Amino acid sequence: MERGSLLLLLVAMLTVACRDTPFGIGKEDARRATATVVGDFLSRDGGLGWPEIFLSDEYLAFPLDSSFVRLLPEVGAPIEFAHRAQVELSPDIIRDGALLIEASRAQPEADGSLTLRLSFSANSGFGGEFEYRLTRWRSPDWRVVSITVIWTV
Repeated sequence: MERGSLLLLLVAMLTVACRDTPFGIGKEDARRATATVVGDFLSRDGGLGWPEIFLSDEYLAFPLDSSFVRLLPEVGAPIEFAHRAQVELSPDIIRDGALLIEASRAQPEADGSLTLRLSFSANSGFGGEFEYRLTRWRSPDWRVVSITVIWTV
């Protein structure tokens, strides 16, 4: 096989292997990193008495399911899956006094860490976006090393 053909075959194989997750982040790594970020947010939030928490997979490279919820801390409120359009009454006002959490796709950094953004909203007085930086703690887990506030209300 010619060198050019071999290179083309290798690129095609990598494209197929990474097609569902950008930049070669495996689905399981993306899933665990997202669970780490959502779990950290929920732990810091302290529950705040939300009647319901909606998680959106609209911007993720994988669908959310009940096995994802099992990775999260217990918060005392039911966790449902929904996109913003399904639960938003008006800009940033979520139905029934619930909380909506939307995470972005994990983006790899040159040093092996990941960056992931999380936005949240409930009403005009509670919402925002954080940028999380994660490092590999021990396989397959991730650890939050920094949180940058992008905006909050």
